[in-house]
Amino acid sequence: MGAAVIRQAVLRDASYVMAHMRPADVEEVMCQIPPNTKRHELAYNLLMGCEAYTAHVKDVPVAFFGTSPINVACLSVWALGTPEIWRAVPAINRFMVDEHLPDRMRQGYLTMEARSLDSHLDAHRWLTAMGGVQHGGPFEFGANREKFLLFRWSSSDLEGIRNKRRRAK
Repeated sequence: MGAAVIRQAVLRDASYVMAHMRPADVEEVMCQIPPNTKRHELAYNLLMGCEAYTAHVKDVPVAFFGTSPINVACLSVWALGTPEIWRAVPAINRFMVDEHLPDRMRQGYLTMEARSLDSHLDAHRWLTAMGGVQHGGPFEFGANREKFLLFRWSSSDLEGIRNKRRRAK
């Protein structure tokens, strides 16, 4: 099995991931957007409105992820994937913790947030592995009152995660 490679996202790769999303990601994403939105349109909107990346395994895109500003101090962190995303999670985590999020902190962002459908346990595991801390219980966030959970990090949380990773090496 080849190691995952992280690349700056392009529409072709983002659209591929969106067309082949794992069912839990489809459920989580589609309840948040207008019902007639096409997946390639969502890929384009994410690509244009975020700092976005794709993870590739054997040159096939398996994940589309990134960050976007919520305000001048806080970022939204998000990730979507095909059923093969698990092959890229270690590379995504390294990239996010060691490169991307520190760059965003240097740009002045202080906190990060992610919202996840309360039934999307794989996403919750990823968010907590990335250092996210769940804040509060489930709340309505989807078009049909689907419940979501909120995960948050601060810049100091990120530094603690980076230090822990350094010690583990």
